[in-house]
Amino acid sequence: MGWNEAAQVAQVIAVPITALGIIVSPAIGIRTLHELKVERLHRVRPILRFPNGGQMIPVELSDSSYLPGFAPPSALSLTSNRPKGNNRLDATGLLGRLIPLSQVD
Repeated sequence: MGWNEAAQVAQVIAVPITALGIIVSPAIGIRTLHELKVERLHRVRPILRFPNGGQMIPVELSDSSYLPGFAPPSALSLTSNRPKGNNRLDATGLLGRLIPLSQVD
């Protein structure tokens, strides 16, 4: 086999290898980006959290047939069998407080 035949064989072999490289390269890049995304998600740490244990929330009893977040006619239909009197708890304060993690033991 001379140089001309070797050059032709090299060209024939180079075409599928190049095509394979073009196909595999984006797949490797996409996999790398996915791994980076997963790593960054695992590195994210919260800077605030709720303190452990129970918390006192100020509430008051009220006489109402309405429900917060419902249209009054819908609320009345849902609470028609509710007894009269102080039958609903209303929170008068905040429902929780976030504290910085640096202040948590």
